[in-house]
Amino acid sequence: MPGGKQRRPGFLLAILLQGKRERKTSQPPGPVRVELTAPDGALWTWGPAEAEGRVTGAAAFSFVTLCSTTLQLHSSPAYRGRIMALWVYVYIGTTPVGSIITGAIISAAGARAALLTGAAACLVAAAIASRVHTPPHADAALTDLASA
Repeated sequence: MPGGKQRRPGFLLAILLQGKRERKTSQPPGPVRVELTAPDGALWTWGPAEAEGRVTGAAAFSFVTLCSTTLQLHSSPAYRGRIMALWVYVYIGTTPVGSIITGAIISAAGARAALLTGAAACLVAAAIASRVHTPPHADAALTDLASA
């Protein structure tokens, strides 16, 4: 072996049987932050909270874009405006109601219960969405406009 140190065959087994050894690692005194200097001399600082906010914002943007695109691609041109109006109503118009309900849950049972309620609502919505049949083409499901 390099370094001139020979190990016996049972060395790995001895390490595994020895149990948990305490590792001494140095940790920073606070959360790790990244600081960048802009060309104009301004200092930009990002920490874990900013990184999480950026990831959450990107996920929310992707969700809205994906839903809007899916609705537009799977709807007939005759109904597309109505469907998108309903989408805006559901997505934007019900936010104040959801905020009131979430605030009531937080007041009654805490923030963890509100997050669990939101997760349960997402699971119920996913279960309902998995049962919905989408026609292969938007015009294939239209029967009432054909006679008009």
